Amino acid sequence: MKKALLITFCVVFSILILSCQKEDSSGLEAVKKTLQLTASSNEVERDSEITFTVTADGTPIKDAEIVIVNIGQLKEYKWIPKKEDTYRFYATKTGFNNSEQIIVKVVTPIIVDKSEVYINYLNQKINLENPIMQMNAFSRSKTTKQEEIFSRWTFEAENLKLGLKVLIYFNTPSIDIGNNKYNYVLPNKTNITDVNLLLLKKNDKGIFVQENIAIAYNTASFTLFEAPKNDIIKGEFNVINPAIANVPFELKCKGDISFKDNSE
Repeated sequence: MKKALLITFCVVFSILILSCQKEDSSGLEAVKKTLQLTASSNEVERDSEITFTVTADGTPIKDAEIVIVNIGQLKEYKWIPKKEDTYRFYATKTGFNNSEQIIVKVVTPIIVDKSEVYINYLNQKINLENPIMQMNAFSRSKTTKQEEIFSRWTFEAENLKLGLKVLIYFNTPSIDIGNNKYNYVLPNKTNITDVNLLLLKKNDKGIFVQENIAIAYNTASFTLFEAPKNDIIKGEFNVINPAIANVPFELKCKGDISFKDNSE
């Protein structure tokens, strides 16, 4: 009888211990907090930075890991997307429940023309549109001393209503980086050479033909251009030449210019 009572007591005691352990475990799980992940924007343009914030019950969490689903983990709380797509993110940290996934849509940048381009010609101010600057293939020309490496640039703007186009050609240095490859140098106040200006007008057949050409060297004033971003190059320059058909001529360009790199 005593043996039976002892067995019964042991069984009941074991059940009580297991029950307590279960309650303690569930209590620990109840304390475990859930991360919250937010982004600076749910829609961002390609090549634009987006930042993230991780919190738990309103408290900032500085050392969580942010994961892009099916891609990988971010090294920090910011990201610059290089491709248009829809991405999913979540935050994770030991001792916390993972955050819910958030969605960030990456879209193509909207390029807004912020340029101001005009010429003073034939005693009138003519606004020009669609300014574009191109850096063409690297060229080499031999001088009496050594072989010169330079980049050939072309600037173009137009006023189609008046059937008018303006082209400017000029050179800047190039840097030899080996293996027959070169890096161009952006135009600035001191490195522009061989500036030429070409004026085109539509004839009766609707074809642009050469109206006048003038060498504008030493009459061109360039400010420092910024490195191209999103196919836009920023800068400012003036070209003044009194020799076009004996009529004073001036071109002014300031702001954003569409850019094409044709160096390959």
